[in-house]
Amino acid sequence: MSDKYKAPPIDILKKSDNLINEKEINDKANKIRKTFLAFGIPIQVTNVTAGRLITRYCIKPNEGITISKIKGLKNDLQYNLGAERISIKPIKEKQVIAIDINNLKAQKLNLGDCIDNIENKMKIPIIIGKDMDGKIVKKDLAKISNILITGTTGTGKSNLLSSFIIDIVYNCDPIEVKLMLIDTRLVNFRRFNGISHLLIPTITNIEEVKNVLECLEQEVCNRYEMFEKENVNNLDEYNKKAQDKLPEIVAIIEDFGDLMLYDRKEIERDILKIINLSRAAGICLIISTARSSTDIITGEIKNNIPIRLTFRLPSQIDSKTVIDTKGAEELLTCGDSLFIGEEGHKLERIQTPYISDEEIDESIRFIKENNECKYDENLLKTMKEIEERKNNYYNEHEEDEKDDPLLEEVEKMLIDMDEISASNVQRMLKVGYIRASKIIDQLEEKGLISEYRGSQTRQVLYRELDIESENNEIESKNLEKNITKGKKQKDSIFNKWWFWILTIIFVMIIIGNM
Repeated sequence: MSDKYKAPPIDILKKSDNLINEKEINDKANKIRKTFLAFGIPIQVTNVTAGRLITRYCIKPNEGITISKIKGLKNDLQYNLGAERISIKPIKEKQVIAIDINNLKAQKLNLGDCIDNIENKMKIPIIIGKDMDGKIVKKDLAKISNILITGTTGTGKSNLLSSFIIDIVYNCDPIEVKLMLIDTRLVNFRRFNGISHLLIPTITNIEEVKNVLECLEQEVCNRYEMFEKENVNNLDEYNKKAQDKLPEIVAIIEDFGDLMLYDRKEIERDILKIINLSRAAGICLIISTARSSTDIITGEIKNNIPIRLTFRLPSQIDSKTVIDTKGAEELLTCGDSLFIGEEGHKLERIQTPYISDEEIDESIRFIKENNECKYDENLLKTMKEIEERKNNYYNEHEEDEKDDPLLEEVEKMLIDMDEISASNVQRMLKVGYIRASKIIDQLEEKGLISEYRGSQTRQVLYRELDIESENNEIESKNLEKNITKGKKQKDSIFNKWWFWILTIIFVMIIIGNM
């Protein structure tokens, strides 16, 4: 971290009091033993991990006792323990069965309890929370790139996003990491306006969101062109060689579901383009939504964001939509979550950290008083140009005119091309990136180029279509010719009047001789 940036002092963040009730823990352990023994199942309680929401009791039954038999006593255990809900699952690596019981008095996990455990080697450290073993779960956002967060209203999504922002401003220099905040509900992010890490003020208008996503998409493409000139593959390699270093950009979207309902096709397309190219370009994306239906969390979104965290969801169906298995419908409130940390990894039950409004406001106040905020004027200018370009385009063309005036010219160019991209169109026609992207989309709609596939260029299908059309036309003509020829052959004998008269006379002669 540079000497110019003054991070807020760590003591602004509160730490939790240790309120673990040892007597309650021991009493429940004894009740678990007695309940199983009453049904003829002797067990040992091998370990107890007391969390702030849940306490985990690890048990080991005698040999010959099946897991299904243990699970069959779930309702009896729940009744005897006076617990709202419990869960029972085997932990294969430890060869024990874990019984998770919610505490009678839930306690919050403060961000201050976790933030001083961040490792310096992380570029963009974020704290996910504590797992069931009491270990702090932290991730380097620069490595995982994208996160999807879901959960019903009031379960902790907004607070977790705020804690991520605080993680970044406490541990990252604004020269190296920049934030882009999107909050169309106007409930959470506007308070961060004026801090030194922001690229631009918080975006609250849906139409502006679309412009911002297009800017990010353009930024990704621009960075890849810069990488190509320097003969490097990613942001780290580029910054080692270049004099003007580029920052990591973290874009956080509060309630992604609202955007999808507004314009699903365009929003999903822009999001996927950014995600597919983001890691190497140094662009990180965190999106959250209270809606967990398949029209919001589509298959494409899930496939491209394997890192997912969910708080409580309304049903098993919603849980399977987000994390491909049930369980999220049984979560508690106050930060209780399920987390997939890597693609293919098992689910972890995590208690996410909590940060109060007072702690957020005090941290922001310190940053503003001790650091200068300079918004990215180039980015603001680009957004303005995008808006003006859109307005000019729609003013110049009737609503019913769907095709870009330059589309026909590009179609002619395809004859001599094997592949094409928005950057190609931009260079050939000297137009802006946004207009070039629209032309590419129109070419796809007409079936002249291949579908969008991440970072791959579009394959030109124009000549294939022409050849296929010509072949179909030739086949059609040949078929018609053969049919006509057959008809003529048939008409040459059977349709002659004299043929049928001679046939009748011949038949009558045969009958008379008989």
